[in-house]
Amino acid sequence: MLSQLKNKIVIGKEEYVLNAAEIHYFTVNKRYWSICFERIKKAGFKIISTAVPWNLHEISMGDFDFAGETDSRRDLVVFLELAREFGFKVILKIGPYVGDEWENGGYPVFVTDNEELAARDSQGRPVTISEQKEFPEIVLPSFNHPVFKNHCKRYISALSKVLKNYIYPKGPIIIIKLGRKSSYNFFNPPFHLDYNTYNIKNLYPSFLKNEYKEIKALKSDYHSNSKNFEEVYPPTDGKIKRPSDLIKYLDWIKFKTGLVSSYILNLKDLFLSSQVLPLFSTDIFWKDGSLSSSEWVSLQKENILAGIESSWFKSYTEYSWHLRSFVSSASFPWAIEFMIGAPAQNPELKKKYLPIKIEETKFMLIVSLAMGIKGFNHAMFVETGHWYGTPLAEDGTIQEGYEFLKSFNLLLDRIGLSNLESIVQISLMNYNPYLYLSQLEYQNLFPYLSHLIKQAHFRLSDDLRGLKFDYKISDLENEKTFEKYKILLVPCAEFMDLKTQSLLLEQARKGKSLILYGLLPKYDLRFKNCWILTKALKLKTVSQYAVDMVQTSKSEFSSQLYGYIKTHPKSYQVIARSGKRIVGLKGNLGKGKIYLFTFDISTTFNHRKLGLLEQILEDAGVTRILNCSDNEVEVIVQKNEKTTLLYLISPGVPLTPGNGGNKKSIILQVDCKKIGVKGKKITLTDLFSGELIRTTSKELNNGIPLEMGKLDARMYLVEGAKG
Repeated sequence: MLSQLKNKIVIGKEEYVLNAAEIHYFTVNKRYWSICFERIKKAGFKIISTAVPWNLHEISMGDFDFAGETDSRRDLVVFLELAREFGFKVILKIGPYVGDEWENGGYPVFVTDNEELAARDSQGRPVTISEQKEFPEIVLPSFNHPVFKNHCKRYISALSKVLKNYIYPKGPIIIIKLGRKSSYNFFNPPFHLDYNTYNIKNLYPSFLKNEYKEIKALKSDYHSNSKNFEEVYPPTDGKIKRPSDLIKYLDWIKFKTGLVSSYILNLKDLFLSSQVLPLFSTDIFWKDGSLSSSEWVSLQKENILAGIESSWFKSYTEYSWHLRSFVSSASFPWAIEFMIGAPAQNPELKKKYLPIKIEETKFMLIVSLAMGIKGFNHAMFVETGHWYGTPLAEDGTIQEGYEFLKSFNLLLDRIGLSNLESIVQISLMNYNPYLYLSQLEYQNLFPYLSHLIKQAHFRLSDDLRGLKFDYKISDLENEKTFEKYKILLVPCAEFMDLKTQSLLLEQARKGKSLILYGLLPKYDLRFKNCWILTKALKLKTVSQYAVDMVQTSKSEFSSQLYGYIKTHPKSYQVIARSGKRIVGLKGNLGKGKIYLFTFDISTTFNHRKLGLLEQILEDAGVTRILNCSDNEVEVIVQKNEKTTLLYLISPGVPLTPGNGGNKKSIILQVDCKKIGVKGKKITLTDLFSGELIRTTSKELNNGIPLEMGKLDARMYLVEGAKG
């Protein structure tokens, strides 16, 4: 039996926390494999992972070597045999793309040199990619081109013949990872590609025909004169004259996410057709905080585990958003690529000027745990020719970080990672069409949309952190992801599908508090009239994008306005005005409360706006269980039946390796009753340093002093005893 259950992997009768160490057999000399395996095992790992570079094993088209007959670096067979000998389970990352620190990213030259196969931007230019600026650019293939798919079929067919004898229960392989950074075809913006000729002339017309059935229906929505689906070209120039012009952009995104899913599923099917039947996984990637869960939600329905890349980001806000968004939608939230060390064209030079410290790895691990990550693949654990800062050198020599990760493995068993849950009452709600369309350069029809999403929606996460309210980030289109929250923070623009509008009303009537910010929808996603929210709430909003002063009963501040509330029933309480115009209201619907604000309620730590947001959240029913004197420090509690954990995270700005700094004094307050810790005497045990803080529930409630530096993260076990 091989399955995923309750944030663990079930292998036979054993349950495994998915915690793996990555070693690349093709960059480590065979003579050192045994010593590396021995030390990985002593560090507490039961699972290893490795990549398989396609272009290493297919010497020329159709000529494969997986047994090291032509080059010892190609000896995948002996590597798997040795892994079995050491008792390891194996995650195999077969690509086709394996990373730009390997030549051509793993693609054979007959793929990247074939101009017909190149992914293309809206101007028809080939798209090149590079994860690190110091590495050469790689031509990105168009994933669903039949010639590329045939190349993949030949590669996977040859690989499958080798793997048949090494898939569990015959052998150690438990998971095959499909693709790498495949979202939107690598990490390009959502409207950037793929305008490959095959997609445009074949796949896109087929998609449109499936969506619209008759060209007449498309012509009506697109305001097009096209005679057939083959004449319809995807959107490229951003010329938007009427709301319905956005339909083609939403269709293009739906088509593209379908391409990615189809690509991953095709790779899976190639293995299944060869009777290779492990678990399958893929990674999800996006950039700049803009994320849609639609790709991996569809793949999870096909029993493909979705993992995430966890690496250094531009800011803590972006990194925590990245993790929280993923965790809320993933069936098994694990970091399939958790960066240990860093890639480098010249590792020795990089090591000298930008060393990776244990404190930085510790920070990333604690943040990942605090956000809800339930498994890790430590990539890399063993150094390669283009990677440094790992626990083991290429010859197996123990380096800085080895003992730390060894203790981390023991810690995972101690805390009961798989069933830890945060105490959360608030969810920030993502709405995929807003996330997509906010990326458009031209916002002349809905000029406020980009600001609403990239500023207000995104920055509210900083505000919640500053106010010490833990929160999740959920998908508005997935009802199951947010049923357990009391308060939903929801961005609103003038378009939203009927189902989502109805769902919001249903949640309010059941007793949830909805905090809506933006303008109420008047269109659905086909940009037909749809007034469900407006009619039910008996409110009407009008667009007016401008900066102006906002007045509340207790304060006045400048803010970005999206518009104002034109009509409302007398039963609503006015909360905010801009001059004579109403921009904030509170009312009731069923058992729930409704708040509507037509201005940017994010604060960027403006104390007047922060006070308003705090007042709204407390009025909506949030219970504060934690507090801290420092705005930047995030405080989170997680619990299971046996354990209560307290996380303190001091990110610093910006979030970059090596950003230390002097320590600052903070005051931490915890209501022990509200977090379920009983007893007058309280002990906080730092699970990484072993430091003990002995206090009382009364002292902790009033506040205890601590010192924290930048990029400093703590993980305390909280225990109570009778005094």
